[in-house]
Amino acid sequence: MKHVTDQNNNTMTSRFMRVFLSVLLIAVMAFSLVIFAACNDGNDQTPDGGSEQTPSTEKVLPKLLFSDEFDSDVLDESKWYVHGSGSETGELRRGGWWTEDSVLMQDGNLVIRTVYDEQKNTFYTGSVDSKTRSKYGYYETRCKMPKANAIWSAFWLMCDEMQQEIPDAKVGGAEIDIFESPYYSNGKGAIQHAIHTAGYGSNASDHSHVVSLKVNETEDVKHSYDEWHTFALDWQPDSYKFYVDGVLTYETSAPYNRNGLKIPTNVSAIDSYIILSVEVAGTGGVPGKSPFFLDGFKHPVDNNMNEYDMSNFSVDFLVDYVRVWESDPYAE
Repeated sequence: MKHVTDQNNNTMTSRFMRVFLSVLLIAVMAFSLVIFAACNDGNDQTPDGGSEQTPSTEKVLPKLLFSDEFDSDVLDESKWYVHGSGSETGELRRGGWWTEDSVLMQDGNLVIRTVYDEQKNTFYTGSVDSKTRSKYGYYETRCKMPKANAIWSAFWLMCDEMQQEIPDAKVGGAEIDIFESPYYSNGKGAIQHAIHTAGYGSNASDHSHVVSLKVNETEDVKHSYDEWHTFALDWQPDSYKFYVDGVLTYETSAPYNRNGLKIPTNVSAIDSYIILSVEVAGTGGVPGKSPFFLDGFKHPVDNNMNEYDMSNFSVDFLVDYVRVWESDPYAE
């Protein structure tokens, strides 16, 4: 009987061990699957050992070619050249002078300050050029324009070839004024887009478009000089597109048609540098009449000094940032 009992006990033990091992094997396999799923969640391995990410719906922005947020206490001289640097008097420019002292950094902005010197009857203001050059792309700035008659700020592009008076901009380049603000005095809150080709002589070709700015649908446009705005240019091989506050305001291929010479598509193909500047109407450092003739023209020195305290005259051009992308970053 003892032999039979031992045999039965052995049989039961053997069955128990088989069941236990089967349960243990199932548990181990289940745990392994959980660990594998966790490690592989959203990161499937590719045959070459790389990982295959879950497709993202986030928009991929075009390449940023150049930018300055002006967040430093000093201007980044690796990016910008300041006109008038190293000169005691500055650089002569129309009815005033570009000086190094007129270019400041303040509250996260580039500041170009314009002041009047009563004793010398002239203005001191400033200008900076980017040290990098590029062609084609989306150029944008956010800024607040100076509020004064016959004094205008600008965000523009220039190239050395422009001085050669070559009609075809693909060879001779262009001056591209993304915006300039000479129209404060006419009360229309306007700015101008402009393109100049073939130099500045008798064969020059000029194209421009004046835009009245609106802060909103009800506010008077003349208050636009109190507000921040963005100005941009989408420069492509076959066209220029100008934007104000993200709205397309002017589009052209700037055809050249002068002295019997016709070039149907005259878009620059030359690397250009960026300029941020303020200019004062006049010549030879002496304030005078503006080259922009619109109704309501006034000049703080020439014929309208009563509107200004010229002994303490100072206005600022504030620039929040400059950015250049390979293409329009806001395109759908």
